[in-house]
Amino acid sequence: ITDLTAKLANLEAEKRQGSEELNKVKAQLADLKVQKEQCDAEITKLKSQLADLEAKGEETTAELAAKEKQLSALKAQVAAQTEIQQDAEALKEDLQELEATVADALSAQDS
Repeated sequence: ITDLTAKLANLEAEKRQGSEELNKVKAQLADLKVQKEQCDAEITKLKSQLADLEAKGEETTAELAAKEKQLSALKAQVAAQTEIQQDAEALKEDLQELEATVADALSAQDS
């Protein structure tokens, strides 16, 4: 009977130890669930931030394309103005030559 009592006491001690370990595991599991929820919330937040950044990236890309189009138009305008200026300078030179020719003709007529 003493053996049985000792065995029963051992079994009860093991049961208490097993219950304590089970409670520890349950507490760890609860902590892990909380951590998972926090991670899920952080992932959701990061996904939202990523979506915002992607939208801003698309907007910036569109703005850049518009600016490049404006720049191309300005470059074409500058090229056209340069060509007009060169044509005006050539016409000015032609006019000066014509004026010199007229002056020579008038001078020759007077003589």
